[in-house]
Amino acid sequence: MESVSRRAIARNSFVLYLPMGIATLLPTFGMSIANVALPTFTVTFSQSLANVQWVVSAYLFALTVFSLLAGRVADGVGARTTLLLGYLAFVAGSVVCYFAANLPILIAGRVVQGTGAAALAVVAISLAKSIGGEDKLGRAMGTMATLTAVGTALGPSVGGIVLELFGWRTLFLLLIAGAGFGVLSVGFIPAQSPRWKQADSGAIGSDNTSLVEYVVPAIANCFVSVIMMTTFIAGPFFLTYALGFSEGGVGIVMAIGPVISVLAGVPSGYLVDRLGPQRVMAVGLSQLVIGALCFAFLPNIWGIGGYVVALIVMTPGYQMFLAANNTSVMRGVPDHRRGVISGLLNMSRNAGLILGASAIAALFMWGAGTPDLQSAGVSQIGDAFKLVFLVNAALITGAGVMLFLARNER
Repeated sequence: MESVSRRAIARNSFVLYLPMGIATLLPTFGMSIANVALPTFTVTFSQSLANVQWVVSAYLFALTVFSLLAGRVADGVGARTTLLLGYLAFVAGSVVCYFAANLPILIAGRVVQGTGAAALAVVAISLAKSIGGEDKLGRAMGTMATLTAVGTALGPSVGGIVLELFGWRTLFLLLIAGAGFGVLSVGFIPAQSPRWKQADSGAIGSDNTSLVEYVVPAIANCFVSVIMMTTFIAGPFFLTYALGFSEGGVGIVMAIGPVISVLAGVPSGYLVDRLGPQRVMAVGLSQLVIGALCFAFLPNIWGIGGYVVALIVMTPGYQMFLAANNTSVMRGVPDHRRGVISGLLNMSRNAGLILGASAIAALFMWGAGTPDLQSAGVSQIGDAFKLVFLVNAALITGAGVMLFLARNER
Protein backbone atom coordinates (compact mmCIF):
# COMPACT_ATOMS: atom_id res chain seq x y z
CA MET A 1 0.00 0.00 0.00
CA GLU A 2 2.87 2.37 0.81
CA SER A 3 4.45 1.89 -2.63
CA VAL A 4 1.08 2.52 -4.29
CA SER A 5 0.72 5.72 -2.27
CA ARG A 6 4.19 6.86 -3.31
CA ARG A 7 3.41 6.17 -6.96
CA ALA A 8 0.18 8.16 -6.66
CA ILE A 9 2.03 11.13 -5.12
CA ALA A 10 4.71 10.94 -7.81
CA ARG A 11 2.04 10.83 -10.53
CA ASN A 12 0.20 13.81 -9.03
CA SER A 13 3.49 15.71 -8.77
CA PHE A 14 4.40 15.01 -12.40
CA VAL A 15 1.11 16.26 -13.83
CA LEU A 16 1.52 19.52 -11.89
CA TYR A 17 4.47 20.46 -14.10
CA LEU A 18 2.14 21.58 -16.92
CA PRO A 19 0.01 24.04 -14.91
CA MET A 20 3.09 25.23 -13.02
CA GLY A 21 5.00 25.71 -16.27
CA ILE A 22 2.33 27.78 -18.01
CA ALA A 23 1.64 29.83 -14.87
CA THR A 24 5.38 30.57 -14.62
CA LEU A 25 6.02 31.34 -18.28
CA LEU A 26 2.95 33.44 -19.15
CA PRO A 27 3.53 36.34 -16.67
CA THR A 28 7.11 36.96 -17.85
CA PHE A 29 6.13 36.45 -21.48
CA GLY A 30 3.31 38.94 -21.04
CA MET A 31 5.68 41.43 -19.45
CA SER A 32 8.43 41.26 -22.07
CA ILE A 33 6.31 40.94 -25.21
CA ALA A 34 5.16 44.56 -24.96
CA ASN A 35 8.72 45.96 -24.86
CA VAL A 36 9.25 45.45 -28.57
CA ALA A 37 6.08 47.40 -29.41
CA LEU A 38 6.96 50.57 -27.49
CA PRO A 39 8.20 52.44 -30.61
CA THR A 40 5.00 51.44 -32.41
CA PHE A 41 2.87 52.75 -29.54
CA THR A 42 4.64 56.11 -29.64
CA VAL A 43 3.62 56.51 -33.29
CA THR A 44 0.14 54.96 -33.02
CA PHE A 45 -0.96 57.07 -30.07
CA SER A 46 1.26 60.12 -30.78
CA GLN A 47 2.82 59.90 -27.32
CA SER A 48 6.33 60.33 -25.94
CA LEU A 49 8.45 57.40 -24.82
CA ALA A 50 8.11 58.64 -21.21
CA ASN A 51 4.34 58.11 -21.45
CA VAL A 52 4.42 54.92 -23.49
CA GLN A 53 6.81 53.13 -21.11
CA TRP A 54 3.87 52.88 -18.69
CA VAL A 55 2.58 50.08 -20.90
CA VAL A 56 5.39 48.02 -19.35
CA SER A 57 5.62 49.71 -15.94
CA ALA A 58 1.88 49.47 -15.19
CA TYR A 59 1.96 45.71 -15.77
CA LEU A 60 5.00 45.30 -13.55
CA PHE A 61 3.56 47.48 -10.77
CA ALA A 62 0.30 45.49 -10.74
CA LEU A 63 2.23 42.22 -10.75
CA THR A 64 4.13 43.44 -7.70
CA VAL A 65 1.40 45.16 -5.70
CA PHE A 66 -1.18 42.38 -6.00
CA SER A 67 1.19 39.49 -5.22
CA LEU A 68 0.46 39.35 -1.48
CA LEU A 69 -3.29 39.65 -2.05
CA ALA A 70 -3.13 36.88 -4.64
CA GLY A 71 -1.24 34.73 -2.15
CA ARG A 72 -3.87 35.31 0.51
CA VAL A 73 -6.61 34.35 -1.96
CA ALA A 74 -4.69 31.19 -2.87
CA ASP A 75 -4.47 30.21 0.81
CA GLY A 76 -8.20 30.77 1.18
CA VAL A 77 -9.71 29.19 -1.93
CA GLY A 78 -6.94 26.90 -3.23
CA ALA A 79 -4.75 26.65 -6.31
CA ARG A 80 -7.36 25.75 -8.93
CA THR A 81 -9.76 28.59 -8.16
CA THR A 82 -6.97 31.13 -7.85
CA LEU A 83 -5.49 30.10 -11.20
CA LEU A 84 -8.87 30.35 -12.89
CA LEU A 85 -9.42 33.81 -11.41
CA GLY A 86 -5.94 34.81 -12.56
CA TYR A 87 -6.50 33.62 -16.11
CA LEU A 88 -9.89 35.33 -16.19
CA ALA A 89 -8.30 38.66 -15.21
CA PHE A 90 -5.42 38.11 -17.64
CA VAL A 91 -7.83 37.48 -20.54
CA ALA A 92 -10.02 40.44 -19.57
CA GLY A 93 -7.00 42.73 -19.53
CA SER A 94 -5.81 41.38 -22.88
CA VAL A 95 -9.24 42.04 -24.43
CA VAL A 96 -9.17 45.64 -23.15
CA CYS A 97 -5.67 46.07 -24.62
CA TYR A 98 -6.73 44.61 -27.97
CA PHE A 99 -9.60 47.10 -28.37
CA ALA A 100 -7.74 50.06 -26.83
CA ALA A 101 -8.37 53.26 -28.79
CA ASN A 102 -5.93 55.37 -26.80
CA LEU A 103 -2.95 55.01 -24.47
CA PRO A 104 -4.80 55.37 -21.12
CA ILE A 105 -7.13 52.49 -22.03
CA LEU A 106 -4.14 50.37 -23.10
CA ILE A 107 -2.40 51.09 -19.79
CA ALA A 108 -5.60 50.26 -17.85
CA GLY A 109 -5.77 46.93 -19.67
CA ARG A 110 -2.16 46.21 -18.72
CA VAL A 111 -2.99 46.85 -15.05
CA VAL A 112 -5.76 44.23 -15.23
CA GLN A 113 -3.38 41.86 -17.01
CA GLY A 114 -0.75 42.36 -14.31
CA THR A 115 -3.30 41.63 -11.59
CA GLY A 116 -4.07 38.29 -13.21
CA ALA A 117 -0.37 37.58 -13.75
CA ALA A 118 0.23 38.09 -10.01
CA ALA A 119 -2.18 35.24 -9.22
CA LEU A 120 -0.49 32.98 -11.79
CA ALA A 121 3.03 33.65 -10.52
CA VAL A 122 2.08 33.11 -6.88
CA VAL A 123 0.30 29.80 -7.50
CA ALA A 124 3.23 28.62 -9.64
CA ILE A 125 5.60 28.88 -6.66
CA SER A 126 3.11 27.06 -4.45
CA LEU A 127 2.71 24.27 -7.01
CA ALA A 128 6.49 23.93 -7.15
CA LYS A 129 6.45 22.82 -3.52
CA SER A 130 3.76 20.25 -4.29
CA ILE A 131 5.94 18.93 -7.10
CA GLY A 132 9.23 18.92 -5.25
CA GLY A 133 8.18 18.06 -1.72
CA GLU A 134 11.13 18.39 0.63
CA ASP A 135 13.77 16.39 -1.23
CA LYS A 136 13.28 17.70 -4.79
CA LEU A 137 12.12 21.24 -4.14
CA GLY A 138 15.35 22.73 -5.48
CA ARG A 139 14.97 21.24 -8.96
CA ALA A 140 11.34 22.39 -9.09
CA MET A 141 12.51 25.93 -8.25
CA GLY A 142 15.28 25.57 -10.83
CA THR A 143 12.73 24.58 -13.44
CA MET A 144 10.73 27.69 -12.57
CA ALA A 145 13.82 29.85 -12.98
CA THR A 146 14.43 28.33 -16.42
CA LEU A 147 10.84 28.93 -17.52
CA THR A 148 11.01 32.52 -16.26
CA ALA A 149 14.08 33.08 -18.43
CA VAL A 150 12.39 31.40 -21.40
CA GLY A 151 9.38 33.69 -21.07
CA THR A 152 11.62 36.76 -20.84
CA ALA A 153 13.61 35.71 -23.90
CA LEU A 154 10.63 34.64 -26.03
CA GLY A 155 8.65 37.83 -25.48
CA PRO A 156 10.75 40.22 -27.60
CA SER A 157 11.62 37.66 -30.29
CA VAL A 158 8.12 36.24 -30.84
CA GLY A 159 6.58 39.67 -30.29
CA GLY A 160 8.82 41.23 -32.92
CA ILE A 161 7.79 38.71 -35.56
CA VAL A 162 4.08 39.00 -34.73
CA LEU A 163 4.31 42.79 -34.65
CA GLU A 164 5.93 42.99 -38.07
CA LEU A 165 3.56 40.53 -39.75
CA PHE A 166 0.20 41.23 -38.11
CA GLY A 167 0.35 44.47 -36.10
CA TRP A 168 0.41 45.29 -32.40
CA ARG A 169 -3.13 44.21 -31.53
CA THR A 170 -2.24 40.63 -32.45
CA LEU A 171 0.22 40.57 -29.54
CA PHE A 172 -2.71 40.54 -27.15
CA LEU A 173 -4.52 37.83 -29.13
CA LEU A 174 -1.39 35.75 -28.61
CA LEU A 175 -1.58 36.34 -24.86
CA ILE A 176 -5.28 35.37 -24.86
CA ALA A 177 -4.34 32.10 -26.59
CA GLY A 178 -1.65 31.45 -23.98
CA ALA A 179 -4.15 32.04 -21.19
CA GLY A 180 -6.52 29.60 -22.93
CA PHE A 181 -3.89 26.85 -22.71
CA GLY A 182 -3.44 27.81 -19.07
CA VAL A 183 -7.14 27.34 -18.34
CA LEU A 184 -7.00 23.87 -19.88
CA SER A 185 -3.96 23.01 -17.75
CA VAL A 186 -5.89 23.77 -14.54
CA GLY A 187 -7.71 20.46 -15.05
CA PHE A 188 -4.43 18.67 -14.25
CA ILE A 189 -4.47 20.00 -10.68
CA PRO A 190 -6.14 17.55 -8.29
CA ALA A 191 -9.19 18.92 -6.50
CA GLN A 192 -7.18 18.56 -3.29
CA SER A 193 -3.46 18.12 -3.71
CA PRO A 194 -2.11 15.52 -1.23
CA ARG A 195 0.60 17.99 -0.16
CA TRP A 196 -1.51 21.14 -0.02
CA LYS A 197 -4.30 20.62 2.47
CA GLN A 198 -6.18 23.68 3.60
CA ALA A 199 -5.98 24.53 7.27
CA ASP A 200 -9.08 25.65 9.15
CA SER A 201 -7.40 28.91 10.09
CA GLY A 202 -5.15 30.44 7.45
CA ALA A 203 -4.99 34.01 8.67
CA ILE A 204 -1.73 35.75 9.30
CA GLY A 205 -0.59 35.10 12.81
CA SER A 206 -2.88 32.12 13.37
CA ASP A 207 -0.02 29.70 14.02
CA ASN A 208 3.43 29.77 15.54
CA THR A 209 5.15 31.04 12.41
CA SER A 210 5.64 34.71 11.63
CA LEU A 211 6.10 36.68 8.44
CA VAL A 212 9.05 38.44 10.09
CA GLU A 213 11.34 35.48 9.50
CA TYR A 214 10.70 35.76 5.76
CA VAL A 215 11.43 39.50 5.51
CA VAL A 216 15.21 39.19 5.24
CA PRO A 217 15.10 36.61 2.39
CA ALA A 218 12.55 38.85 0.64
CA ILE A 219 14.79 41.93 0.97
CA ALA A 220 17.75 39.91 -0.28
CA ASN A 221 15.61 38.74 -3.20
CA CYS A 222 14.85 42.39 -4.00
CA PHE A 223 18.48 43.53 -3.83
CA VAL A 224 19.73 40.69 -6.01
CA SER A 225 17.01 41.22 -8.63
CA VAL A 226 18.23 44.78 -9.19
CA ILE A 227 21.31 43.54 -11.04
CA MET A 228 19.28 41.72 -13.67
CA MET A 229 17.32 44.86 -14.52
CA THR A 230 20.59 46.82 -14.48
CA THR A 231 21.90 44.71 -17.34
CA PHE A 232 18.71 45.44 -19.33
CA ILE A 233 18.83 49.19 -18.58
CA ALA A 234 22.54 50.05 -18.64
CA GLY A 235 23.69 47.33 -21.05
CA PRO A 236 22.14 48.70 -24.28
CA PHE A 237 23.47 52.22 -23.62
CA PHE A 238 27.00 50.96 -22.95
CA LEU A 239 26.98 48.65 -25.97
CA THR A 240 25.63 51.39 -28.23
CA TYR A 241 27.44 54.54 -27.09
CA ALA A 242 30.66 53.12 -25.63
CA LEU A 243 31.31 50.08 -27.83
CA GLY A 244 29.55 51.32 -31.00
CA PHE A 245 27.22 48.35 -31.58
CA SER A 246 24.26 48.64 -33.94
CA GLU A 247 20.71 47.87 -32.76
CA GLY A 248 20.97 44.37 -34.20
CA GLY A 249 24.31 43.80 -32.52
CA VAL A 250 22.95 44.99 -29.18
CA GLY A 251 20.04 42.56 -29.53
CA ILE A 252 22.38 39.64 -30.16
CA VAL A 253 24.58 40.47 -27.16
CA MET A 254 21.58 41.06 -24.91
CA ALA A 255 20.22 37.61 -25.81
CA ILE A 256 23.28 35.92 -24.29
CA GLY A 257 22.07 36.48 -20.72
CA PRO A 258 18.64 34.85 -21.13
CA VAL A 259 20.22 31.91 -22.98
CA ILE A 260 22.63 31.33 -20.08
CA SER A 261 19.71 31.65 -17.65
CA VAL A 262 17.80 28.95 -19.50
CA LEU A 263 20.79 26.62 -19.40
CA ALA A 264 21.65 27.31 -15.75
CA GLY A 265 18.19 27.11 -14.14
CA VAL A 266 17.62 23.36 -13.81
CA PRO A 267 21.27 22.51 -12.91
CA SER A 268 21.08 25.16 -10.17
CA GLY A 269 18.05 23.39 -8.74
CA TYR A 270 19.83 20.04 -8.76
CA LEU A 271 22.77 21.61 -6.90
CA VAL A 272 20.38 22.92 -4.25
CA ASP A 273 18.91 19.44 -3.68
CA ARG A 274 22.35 17.86 -3.58
CA LEU A 275 24.36 20.40 -1.56
CA GLY A 276 21.66 22.22 0.37
CA PRO A 277 20.27 25.73 -0.19
CA GLN A 278 22.66 27.54 2.16
CA ARG A 279 25.82 26.38 0.38
CA VAL A 280 24.43 27.07 -3.08
CA MET A 281 23.15 30.46 -1.94
CA ALA A 282 26.63 31.40 -0.68
CA VAL A 283 28.19 30.34 -3.98
CA GLY A 284 25.53 32.19 -5.97
CA LEU A 285 25.95 35.42 -4.02
CA SER A 286 29.74 35.23 -4.32
CA GLN A 287 29.47 34.69 -8.05
CA LEU A 288 27.04 37.62 -8.35
CA VAL A 289 29.45 39.97 -6.56
CA ILE A 290 32.32 38.82 -8.78
CA GLY A 291 30.11 39.20 -11.84
CA ALA A 292 29.12 42.74 -10.84
CA LEU A 293 32.79 43.65 -10.38
CA CYS A 294 33.58 42.08 -13.75
CA PHE A 295 30.92 44.32 -15.32
CA ALA A 296 32.36 47.34 -13.53
CA PHE A 297 35.92 46.87 -14.81
CA LEU A 298 36.34 44.35 -17.64
CA PRO A 299 34.23 45.93 -20.43
CA ASN A 300 36.14 49.20 -20.07
CA ILE A 301 39.37 47.22 -20.53
CA TRP A 302 38.52 44.36 -22.91
CA GLY A 303 35.43 45.75 -24.65
CA ILE A 304 32.84 43.21 -25.74
CA GLY A 305 34.99 40.32 -24.53
CA GLY A 306 34.90 41.69 -20.99
CA TYR A 307 31.15 42.23 -21.25
CA VAL A 308 30.50 38.62 -22.28
CA VAL A 309 32.82 37.28 -19.58
CA ALA A 310 30.88 39.28 -16.98
CA LEU A 311 27.59 37.84 -18.28
CA ILE A 312 28.96 34.30 -18.13
CA VAL A 313 30.08 34.80 -14.53
CA MET A 314 27.06 36.66 -13.22
CA THR A 315 24.04 34.93 -14.77
CA PRO A 316 24.51 31.42 -13.30
CA GLY A 317 25.07 33.06 -9.92
CA TYR A 318 21.66 34.70 -10.15
CA GLN A 319 19.99 31.39 -11.02
CA MET A 320 21.74 29.62 -8.14
CA PHE A 321 20.68 32.31 -5.68
CA LEU A 322 17.09 32.31 -6.92
CA ALA A 323 16.72 28.53 -6.68
CA ALA A 324 18.44 28.36 -3.29
CA ASN A 325 16.63 31.31 -1.69
CA ASN A 326 13.19 30.18 -2.87
CA THR A 327 13.87 26.63 -1.73
CA SER A 328 15.15 27.75 1.67
CA VAL A 329 12.04 29.87 2.25
CA MET A 330 9.38 27.51 0.88
CA ARG A 331 10.80 24.39 2.54
CA GLY A 332 9.74 25.57 6.00
CA VAL A 333 6.43 27.21 5.08
CA PRO A 334 3.23 25.68 6.56
CA ASP A 335 0.94 24.49 3.80
CA HIS A 336 -1.86 26.91 4.60
CA ARG A 337 0.58 29.86 4.46
CA ARG A 338 2.15 28.82 1.19
CA GLY A 339 0.27 31.32 -0.95
CA VAL A 340 1.13 34.36 1.18
CA ILE A 341 4.84 33.53 1.33
CA SER A 342 4.87 32.79 -2.41
CA GLY A 343 3.33 36.23 -2.90
CA LEU A 344 6.01 37.80 -0.71
CA LEU A 345 8.79 36.21 -2.76
CA ASN A 346 7.17 37.24 -6.02
CA MET A 347 6.58 40.78 -4.78
CA SER A 348 10.16 41.19 -3.59
CA ARG A 349 11.64 40.00 -6.89
CA ASN A 350 9.46 42.35 -8.91
CA ALA A 351 10.20 45.21 -6.51
CA GLY A 352 13.87 44.69 -7.34
CA LEU A 353 13.08 44.91 -11.04
CA ILE A 354 11.17 48.15 -10.49
CA LEU A 355 14.02 49.55 -8.39
CA GLY A 356 16.46 48.61 -11.11
CA ALA A 357 14.33 50.21 -13.81
CA SER A 358 13.93 53.51 -11.95
CA ALA A 359 16.78 54.16 -9.50
CA ILE A 360 19.51 52.56 -11.61
CA ALA A 361 18.40 54.50 -14.70
CA ALA A 362 18.59 57.75 -12.71
CA LEU A 363 21.97 56.75 -11.26
CA PHE A 364 23.30 55.94 -14.72
CA MET A 365 22.33 59.37 -16.05
CA TRP A 366 23.87 61.02 -12.98
CA GLY A 367 27.06 59.05 -13.46
CA ALA A 368 27.21 60.10 -17.12
CA GLY A 369 26.73 63.73 -16.11
CA THR A 370 23.81 64.30 -18.48
CA PRO A 371 20.29 62.98 -19.14
CA ASP A 372 21.03 63.18 -22.87
CA LEU A 373 23.13 60.04 -23.18
CA GLN A 374 23.54 60.47 -26.94
CA SER A 375 25.67 63.56 -26.29
CA ALA A 376 27.78 61.90 -23.57
CA GLY A 377 31.34 60.87 -24.34
CA VAL A 378 32.60 57.30 -24.32
CA SER A 379 34.45 57.85 -21.03
CA GLN A 380 31.31 59.29 -19.41
CA ILE A 381 29.25 56.28 -20.45
CA GLY A 382 32.00 53.98 -19.20
CA ASP A 383 32.13 55.75 -15.82
CA ALA A 384 28.35 55.53 -15.45
CA PHE A 385 28.39 51.83 -16.33
CA LYS A 386 31.13 51.21 -13.76
CA LEU A 387 29.21 53.15 -11.10
CA VAL A 388 25.91 51.25 -11.41
CA PHE A 389 27.59 47.87 -11.19
CA LEU A 390 29.70 48.89 -8.19
CA VAL A 391 26.42 49.86 -6.51
CA ASN A 392 25.03 46.44 -7.45
CA ALA A 393 28.05 44.73 -5.94
CA ALA A 394 27.40 46.64 -2.70
CA LEU A 395 23.70 45.70 -2.72
CA ILE A 396 24.45 42.01 -3.22
CA THR A 397 27.10 42.09 -0.49
CA GLY A 398 24.53 43.68 1.81
CA ALA A 399 22.05 40.94 0.94
CA GLY A 400 24.59 38.30 1.85
CA VAL A 401 25.40 39.95 5.17
CA MET A 402 21.71 40.20 6.07
CA LEU A 403 21.10 36.54 5.26
CA PHE A 404 24.17 35.49 7.28
CA LEU A 405 23.12 37.50 10.33
CA ALA A 406 19.52 36.32 10.11
CA ARG A 407 20.64 32.70 9.91
CA ASN A 408 22.90 33.04 12.99
CA GLU A 409 20.11 34.61 15.03
CA ARG A 410 17.82 31.60 14.58
